[in-house]
Amino acid sequence: MIQQQWTYKPFDKAMAKTIADEFNLPTIIAKVMELRGIVNREQSRNFFFPAQDQLHSPFLMKDMEKAIIRLHEQIQSGVGIMVYGDYDVDGTSGTSLLYLFLKSLGAEVHYYIPDRENEGYGLSKKGIKYAQYIGADLLITCDCGINAFSQIEYANELHVDVIITDHHKPDEKLPSAFAILNPNRFDCDYPFKGLCGAGVAFKFALAYCEKYGKDPELVWEHSDLVAIATAADLVPIIDENRIIVQDGIKRISEGVKPGVKALLKTGGLWDKEVTVGRLVFWFSPKINAAGRLGDAGRAVKLLTTQNSIYAMKVAKELERENDRRKEITQKMIEEAISLVNGTCDLERDNAIILGKKGWHHGVVGIVASRIKELYYKPTIIIGIDDNV
Repeated sequence: MIQQQWTYKPFDKAMAKTIADEFNLPTIIAKVMELRGIVNREQSRNFFFPAQDQLHSPFLMKDMEKAIIRLHEQIQSGVGIMVYGDYDVDGTSGTSLLYLFLKSLGAEVHYYIPDRENEGYGLSKKGIKYAQYIGADLLITCDCGINAFSQIEYANELHVDVIITDHHKPDEKLPSAFAILNPNRFDCDYPFKGLCGAGVAFKFALAYCEKYGKDPELVWEHSDLVAIATAADLVPIIDENRIIVQDGIKRISEGVKPGVKALLKTGGLWDKEVTVGRLVFWFSPKINAAGRLGDAGRAVKLLTTQNSIYAMKVAKELERENDRRKEITQKMIEEAISLVNGTCDLERDNAIILGKKGWHHGVVGIVASRIKELYYKPTIIIGIDDNV
């Protein structure tokens, strides 16, 4: 085993002492505050007491104006809208948010989550074809689409306009979508780059409310979904994310959504304080389990249902699937360790690459991460199914 080597961030000792004196804090807390840039009263107030009026204007995001005008035209026409989300927590939570928000506006809205095994990651031609089939000529992506060049061309051929909402870093070239909302696109001056996919969708919905005089509470009532996605995607809990997550955790604790409440109960969290850490390690894996071992659309059904009995049924199902996922993962990790010990020269090899027939494609990423943590080598895990 290779031992961990810790590298500590350098910090300004004089500034840390100033912070400790001004706030009457232990030196270790002052060091952390200095490293996080919380060096005066105003910054500490914004950090520890985040408020909705501290959010940046959504119209600072490139293409926001044209995106919401196009959405408004679609709602007014009564023609269908399809929300297309990735199959992970961020994608399914963001899809649920947009679906519920558009429903509250009276829109004709549908959603689509791709099948991990048959369609793979991101926007698929099958999903676009489905949008055309149901008569939805506006498709809004959530947490995907920024590098879907051929798929966007296919949508254009079918006369389906695509609004991309995504946060992944794009190439210099962008797809030819109708509008692209992504704070990380190179030509976007949006001041905060740390939003998750659901966070971008959240800002899209807030912009619509601001432009067309709708109550922003129609969006804020779904901050619980954005908090779940923000935690699961491990984006930094600073700036806008702190504001949204603080509000979202309060709503999660209140159990407003039957699906969220059911997940808290089945996960043993209902009588505990909800924290970002607990969302990451106890809550989110249940939602992810839906897409890892089966139909990720179940996660959207769970997060959008108003039926408490149905919500509990699905939550228990996902709890069981997550337990099965853990068993599969542990078995694969043990097999991978055995292969490392039997086939790898850790002194010579710069990376670990392992493959085995029957390894489940839905958990190879988790296994790769675990092996990387054990051996401190870049790791690739390959699942082989029918010689593919």
